[in-house]
Amino acid sequence: MKAVIFDFDGTIIDTESVWFEVYRDLLKKRYGYSLSLKMFAQVIGTVNDVLANQLEEEIGDAFDRKWLEEQAEEEFQNRRSALVLRDDVRELIGFLIEQNVKLAIASSSRLEWVQAYLEKEKLTDYFPILLTSDDVAKVKPDPELYLRTLEKLGLHPEEAVAIEDSGHGSQAAVDAGIQTFVVPNPVTSFIQFPKEVTKFDSFQDLRKALEGRQDNKTSV
Repeated sequence: MKAVIFDFDGTIIDTESVWFEVYRDLLKKRYGYSLSLKMFAQVIGTVNDVLANQLEEEIGDAFDRKWLEEQAEEEFQNRRSALVLRDDVRELIGFLIEQNVKLAIASSSRLEWVQAYLEKEKLTDYFPILLTSDDVAKVKPDPELYLRTLEKLGLHPEEAVAIEDSGHGSQAAVDAGIQTFVVPNPVTSFIQFPKEVTKFDSFQDLRKALEGRQDNKTSV
């Protein structure tokens, strides 16, 4: 294992739970529409248009895509101060740095978004390679983000592992030929992941598995 490629939203910071609450509350208030966790989880890890398209089909002509986008962004900003790193993520990053493992981020979000949180949590220097939706034509579940990240690392797929939280994200990593570990957050904990991934209940469990891998030089 020469490198670990992290997803960002929902993996390093649990933004997904907050976004779900924002969309759920806005849709209920304006349309009386009950957004299910199952429906929301299906669009995590890809572009926002996927959710809007589904809502347009279900709500009909009354649905205002621009209104939802603007209100959701405003409401998320009101709640973003509550966002923190997921439990034991910092410890995992520290362990990987000690092992001289290269770190990278492959995110379907915008560069400005990811950089702001990395700076806030003082993690910028740990991720010299950072690819986002600004760098590719197609985001996850397309594997382009992971393939481009491998190119930047100068590595073959079998030399890296990916850490994800969503179905779309993990499918992108799997299709890029990368061994993929998933640590679901509360929003993605119940969804079906590709059969190729290895699922962990916590980042602490994942760190212990990777420690064993480094000690034994075997696959997890």
